[in-house]
Amino acid sequence: MVSPVLFAQVAWDEGVCIATAATLSSALYALLTVLALASLLSSTLKSLSSHGKTRSTIADRRFTVPKQRFRDFYIVGFFVTCAVVSLGGDVAATASNRIVFTLVLLHLARRYHECAHVHRSTSSSRMHVAGYALGILHYLCLPFVLVTTKDVTGVTPGDESNHCDFLFILGCIFFQYQQHRHHLLLAKLRAHDRSASDPEYSIPIGGGVRFVSCP
Repeated sequence: MVSPVLFAQVAWDEGVCIATAATLSSALYALLTVLALASLLSSTLKSLSSHGKTRSTIADRRFTVPKQRFRDFYIVGFFVTCAVVSLGGDVAATASNRIVFTLVLLHLARRYHECAHVHRSTSSSRMHVAGYALGILHYLCLPFVLVTTKDVTGVTPGDESNHCDFLFILGCIFFQYQQHRHHLLLAKLRAHDRSASDPEYSIPIGGGVRFVSCP
């Protein structure tokens, strides 16, 4: 029979591990943000993060992977998030974290579907292996960055959802729908261009594009 003291110790360790991973992931995200800003000034960093049509040249294909491998990001993120939910103990089981993780899993499943069945990348569309590795690292850290860890220290109860949660859920679902809608719009344009002798890309029309598109 498992001792109640031992069971409490294991649960506490789970919470501490989640909190530690969240702290490290947040520090890593801060570093990645600095690198992203630095890429605006460095052509080398920009070439590592570019992919598809944003890559000006692919001098050596040995250091690139097909752009279709974008789906790997969402596979990794989905299973890591599921692992955090399953093994995170009381921290992952709080009301706020359940909401966040449910929306994250919805996002990851949708993005995988879009990469596998909506996006229309050509065989020549590639991304640098360094950018691919950073993408994998991003989705490894994602659930730890989003988790609310104040519950571990007892600063915030964490079991009660606040009144803003409903608006947060609606907003997240709305913007996920809009992103999916516009991915479908762009994919249809690409399909049309492939069947014609016109240039590979054309100006999209419809949706939110009408607010930013210029003649």
